[in-house]
Amino acid sequence: MVSIIRLDDAETRKWAWSLIDEGRRKIAIELLGADRALVELPAALTVFVAELASLYQTSFASWSLRTVEPSGLVVIAVGQTKSGRRVSQVDWRHTVSPVAVLRNPIWLDELLADSKYVSLRQELVSGERIVRLRSWDSAGFVSALLAACDETDRVSAKAVVQAAVQESDSSHVSNILAQERDATISAMKISGVVDSLANLQNVPVDSGDPTPFLGRVESAGSGGRERGVPLIRQHEDSIIGLDARNVLDWVGRETEHAAAMVFSNRDGRQLTVINANRLGIEQAVGADLVYYSPSYRAYVLVQYKMMSAGQGSRIDPSNWRFRPDKQFRDQLVRMRNVESSQRQGDDCESAHDSYRLGQSLTYFKFCRHDTGLDAKTQLMKGSYVSTEFVDVLLASTQGPRGGQVVDGGILRDRGLDNAAFISLVRTSLIGSSGATSDELQRVVAASLAGDRSVVFAMPHQDSTS
Repeated sequence: MVSIIRLDDAETRKWAWSLIDEGRRKIAIELLGADRALVELPAALTVFVAELASLYQTSFASWSLRTVEPSGLVVIAVGQTKSGRRVSQVDWRHTVSPVAVLRNPIWLDELLADSKYVSLRQELVSGERIVRLRSWDSAGFVSALLAACDETDRVSAKAVVQAAVQESDSSHVSNILAQERDATISAMKISGVVDSLANLQNVPVDSGDPTPFLGRVESAGSGGRERGVPLIRQHEDSIIGLDARNVLDWVGRETEHAAAMVFSNRDGRQLTVINANRLGIEQAVGADLVYYSPSYRAYVLVQYKMMSAGQGSRIDPSNWRFRPDKQFRDQLVRMRNVESSQRQGDDCESAHDSYRLGQSLTYFKFCRHDTGLDAKTQLMKGSYVSTEFVDVLLASTQGPRGGQVVDGGILRDRGLDNAAFISLVRTSLIGSSGATSDELQRVVAASLAGDRSVVFAMPHQDSTS
């Protein structure tokens, strides 16, 4: 994600003095509270622009100014903007580090020549302080920027970009781990097998390690024993039920990035959890929870989505939104297919254990983008909504520019919180009916094929389901 910040004349003089005359490698910038949401993201790469005329009043004039238009905005620096601190009722001070100043500033219009940047150019021309590129446009913009730099500037700017990418990779892994961890703990709370919750703390975050969450729990040695009862055990065929073993055997043939554990309560209840991803955690685009109750032959599929803050207060739920992209629309199709397949194969039994409140069995859990991986064992705050409700929501709501958007305020008002969702799944009042081992395998296979990390959980037949 790339943001562009427009510096005024006073800031341009300050930056020239600090970065050129004094040779500093970091600098501070003050932003309004309403603006900070546009840059306060993990590893926010920021491009700083200024009016060309203001450069001649600074030390830039002694450098070899690039041949650009007589007037207009030029790129003078690239940096990584860190989280800020409040310095007044309206202002926040952010540190920009590392930062690379361009010895030969680049005319911004060169980088925004593509027609897809029309609205962004209009915002800058109209005097907007900060604009943020869409995630799918950021990579192309950065490539164009580096290509336009001379050899000296390219080296320093590329170092800043690489630092941001490395931190972004670490942040991405943290988010996937947080989703996998949340899915694992949700399954434990649904099943009531919670004696070992405290053992899921302090799982190492290493962006270069492809191991999923459960594999890191094993490597951290967080299993424990009390009175001879293993709270966490690596999987053993003798203690895993047939349905779970079928899924585990299939997953083992499909990917090497997998781990499985049996969690146990002191009262004898047990829960098998399988955690896998196809290409390694750093390549996973998100996490899915598949929870299966053998007593009711019911499963639910939950897909995690992270919302981002827009301009305005980060406290206001309506300011947190999820903007669908092609990848999300493809995933919606998959979720609908799961729903359709289950309804066609429904056994239509009239027994009480086949009763459900509705036909929905696929859900999304929308969480704030800054939730991260908490050291505590509490679940991430978020809202669960069915795929059917997401379809309705997208058809009836629009963002400020007319695009489809999932509004966090609506999710808070209409979605299920953690406690409500766990209660409904625990009693199988929501979920499929008459699920088979083959169907469970197909659902897990579809998740892995979509480059998602999967947490499959199933209590043992004689446990509370």
